[in-house]
Amino acid sequence: MEWRNENREQGADESYQLLNIMLFGKKDTFAIEVYLKQIGRYIFANYCLWIKNSRIGDLSQFTLLSSIIDLIELFFSAEGERENYNIDESNYCDITERFITEYIEDMNSYKFNIGSFHDECLQGYYIFLIENTGYELLLIKDDIANIYLDAKIPQNIVSKCFKELKNWINESTVLVLRSYLDTLENKSNFASEGNNNISQ
Repeated sequence: MEWRNENREQGADESYQLLNIMLFGKKDTFAIEVYLKQIGRYIFANYCLWIKNSRIGDLSQFTLLSSIIDLIELFFSAEGERENYNIDESNYCDITERFITEYIEDMNSYKFNIGSFHDECLQGYYIFLIENTGYELLLIKDDIANIYLDAKIPQNIVSKCFKELKNWINESTVLVLRSYLDTLENKSNFASEGNNNISQ
């Protein structure tokens, strides 16, 4: 897990703080890369997935933090239920297409889906996970470029990354809220002091 902090300002009227830039996992296996940006009391995010050094998602797009929280809940809602699936290793593209068809028919509860077309950051990507004994299989399709990607990775790696992401977001949200309230309090105190000086 890697992180760093940056503060930036835009224009005279709008400022934002770029919070921790995080990488959960390893890009050559599986990872989630996230940038959090605070504007006032609102938190936005840019994020993507990394699978075998291939980036899945568009880091130039950003979405509300609540969308990533929904993604985390989507993953854990079927954890342990994406059971062993009859897989023909020579036919991953056909399996991916079958998953896409099944997903389109049942978008709200298709258990193998872990983020297909989830929000602005994952538009154009179908993302499926199969939990097999001893390993997990990720099946991806970039629907814009018509490219397929598959990756066998060690068991529980994906779950570990999502758990770390969930814990970090919970901690970051508390810190951001506290910082925002402190800023409001400081501004209020400064304004009160100014009014007192004027009245004197």
